[in-house]
Amino acid sequence: RIYLIFIAALLMTGCSESFLDTEPLTKKVDANFYQTPEDATLALTAAYAVMPTVVPHQSFYMTSEVMSDDRFGGGGVNDIQIISTDAFKMSEESQYESAWTTYYQGIFRANMLIQKLDQVEWDNEDQKGDIAGQAYFLRALFYMDLARMFGQVPLVVETAPLNIPKTSPDSIWAQ
Repeated sequence: RIYLIFIAALLMTGCSESFLDTEPLTKKVDANFYQTPEDATLALTAAYAVMPTVVPHQSFYMTSEVMSDDRFGGGGVNDIQIISTDAFKMSEESQYESAWTTYYQGIFRANMLIQKLDQVEWDNEDQKGDIAGQAYFLRALFYMDLARMFGQVPLVVETAPLNIPKTSPDSIWAQ
């Protein structure tokens, strides 16, 4: 019994809360990122990387081209979504879900970079201004495409998880 009591006491006092706190050594997370200009450039590249990943038939540019008289939608029997877009019909309920998700992914990445700009140890203010300007531009571009594609969309300018109702197009264009 003495040994069991000794082992139980040792286990209860042997570890502290700080023992469980570790700094990730193999991944970049919010705690160890956004510290150098190179980190900020990587974050900006991540925001840019969203642009070509928008599925072609779900991007604003392709959708507006197919809906115009300049292009025919689809060329084969498997082009159901693009053919339905050409005919101003819906092929499925979530036809443009990928565009919505991808654009908001880019907006989140731009917002995160804008929020963390002051954490970075910049070499000079011009470097900070260049990165900030590109992040603001990307966020505006993503919102412009969303507003042109969907009309009213939630205007998210923070990274905090919020349930924001749709914003009027005038407020989106003003932002």
